[in-house]
Amino acid sequence: MNKTAEKKARKKKSFHIGGLFYNNKFVMAFSLLAALILWFFMAFNNTENFPVVIRDVPATIQLPESAQGTGLKVFTPTEQKVTVYLKGNSLSGRSIKAEDIEGTTQGQQAVSGPGSYLATLNVRFKGYVTDVEIDKVEPSILTLDVDYSAEKSFPISTTGVTASTAENYFISEATASPDSVTISSPKTAEDNISKVITDEIDLGNIQESKKFTSNLTLLDANGNQIEDDRLTLSAEKAEVTLPVLLRKSVPFVVNFTNQPAGLVLGADAVKISPSQIELAGTEELFAANQAINLDPIDFSSISPDNNTFEVPISLPSGFRNLRSVNSVQVTLNLEGYTTKRLVVSNFKTNNVENGYTASVLSDSVAIIVVGPEDQLEDLTADNIIGQVDLSGKEVAGHTEAPVSFGISGGTKCWAYGVYTVNVSLQKQ
Repeated sequence: MNKTAEKKARKKKSFHIGGLFYNNKFVMAFSLLAALILWFFMAFNNTENFPVVIRDVPATIQLPESAQGTGLKVFTPTEQKVTVYLKGNSLSGRSIKAEDIEGTTQGQQAVSGPGSYLATLNVRFKGYVTDVEIDKVEPSILTLDVDYSAEKSFPISTTGVTASTAENYFISEATASPDSVTISSPKTAEDNISKVITDEIDLGNIQESKKFTSNLTLLDANGNQIEDDRLTLSAEKAEVTLPVLLRKSVPFVVNFTNQPAGLVLGADAVKISPSQIELAGTEELFAANQAINLDPIDFSSISPDNNTFEVPISLPSGFRNLRSVNSVQVTLNLEGYTTKRLVVSNFKTNNVENGYTASVLSDSVAIIVVGPEDQLEDLTADNIIGQVDLSGKEVAGHTEAPVSFGISGGTKCWAYGVYTVNVSLQKQ
């Protein structure tokens, strides 16, 4: 390599940073970068033109003292987050957090009743701060919605839940749990609420009970949905049950009390109208109740002239009456039966309390006996004993007591009517 080439190679490899400042383009770029760095530094430390911003500072919303104790309440806003701008020492400002500042409202207008009122929002440091001050707050003015507090309970309607089923099943009315909801709200808002409903839903064709969770919707008197964040509900949802029950017809069974021991009433002697009832219930309920027992008829109320009775229906718990039948008519066929009047003077006292003695003061009682003609023909008062019941009689003296009659020699006969006798009850 010749000397000229070596000299050029050495010149090309050597570099001096100071030489850059003899380059006009480098000097211009360096000056611009330095100016930007200096500007950012100054801006970062200048809170007069670039204040420190503290967001989400909590503010307490409250009524003016003059309105407290009147029953009025602020419903909106119930809570407020504000933005606070600080100026002063930048390092101190950036160390302050939202929880170091508190805000409260101060009324601009006198609160005299329900309505909307303007309130100024004041903010301050919770602790002692010297080199930073609050420049401004956003928002600085709030509109307070003021009203009387109201609370009312509304039943939850499930009428929007529908379904269909087979002929031998019955879909009962859907129920909600809870079955009512308590709504806390401004008084004026409560007046707009007409009803509370569950979701409208068609479950299609079903043959078993269904359960699901539903939202609750508030409606006004015109059926329009109410959406108001000032309302507080004791429950936001409800568990809806749509019961599907078996559908069957079940016969009635007639029962009697004080029936003569020798009297057997066959199917042709007792007519029940209607003879059966259509019910809806669970499979277990039908298995435990093959028939519906009617309230008993006392034989003391039965005679040839009084042989038709309207008996109320008492269904076991859980059944649904699908025909709205509340009573049945029971008619007894007493063909061949007649009555006979006898005067009974033979009495026996029963259920006398310990420490007491009892004697019947009534000499005799005239009674009506019902029975077949052939048995009544030979029946006399000597065949009858009056059984006097003194249950619960604990006061010495004269009293009345009920008496029933036992009849011997007339196995199909009974006493018609209600009777009492005078009794003397004395301590031993």
